[in-house]
Amino acid sequence: MLPPLSTVGCDGLYHSPLTGLLISIDTKMKIKTPILTYSAIAAAAILTSVTAQAAVIAEYNFSGNLDSSATPVTGVTANAVTEGAGIGGSGGYSTAQNLYTEGTITGADLDGEVTGLRYHSFTIDVASGFQMDLTSLTLDAGYSMSATDFGGKIMTQSLLTSVGGFSGAAVVGSISSDLTAYPGSSATMVYKPWVIDLNDAAFQGLTGSTEFRFYMTDNSSKPGRHRMDDFVLNGEISAVPEPSCAALLGLGGFSLIMRRRR
Repeated sequence: MLPPLSTVGCDGLYHSPLTGLLISIDTKMKIKTPILTYSAIAAAAILTSVTAQAAVIAEYNFSGNLDSSATPVTGVTANAVTEGAGIGGSGGYSTAQNLYTEGTITGADLDGEVTGLRYHSFTIDVASGFQMDLTSLTLDAGYSMSATDFGGKIMTQSLLTSVGGFSGAAVVGSISSDLTAYPGSSATMVYKPWVIDLNDAAFQGLTGSTEFRFYMTDNSSKPGRHRMDDFVLNGEISAVPEPSCAALLGLGGFSLIMRRRR
């Protein structure tokens, strides 16, 4: 006997409002193999709707402040750019609407800069229930001069992240400028476009907080300013399905496989 409060549809399936089961039956009303639960169907719909959305996750153009100017993306928070304690009053936001660091405080050794906390940083917070897959970080990196005695000076910016523990052995990318070819007056800023590839597996499926730090090094104490501008962090944000939904979907798929085998 079928449980009460049940109906048999024209599709030959037993529909139970109590259990949500769809069960195949024959004309003698013998119950056969469960095909799929309504819950599993719902789970499948949820998982299908959870698609990764490509987005500009953070954008910093330093137009008046250190905040991200990107349209907010659901599931992430792009925090304002900050400086390490070692920068002190020798760097930060410039009225020229970029970031700067005086080349007189930066040394040639990256590990020394890491220890000395001389960096510019921004942090991305991923909300619970979401994950972040990164593709690239683009920016303009370069320098400006405040004197004419700069021959042979090479200034370098390097990216380290919390993913690699801010280790000098885990540099994600770096770019250098030779000031020997400086073309203008002290008001001239020279930039190079810098594209940092973040498609590595280490930058996929990120949750919680991820911090990006730019450290500056150079080979002499001669005057000069490190400059950085127009940060754009690109990637995809997607919702992470609840374990219960994934389990229901797996159960429904297993039921279909078993039915086909029979």
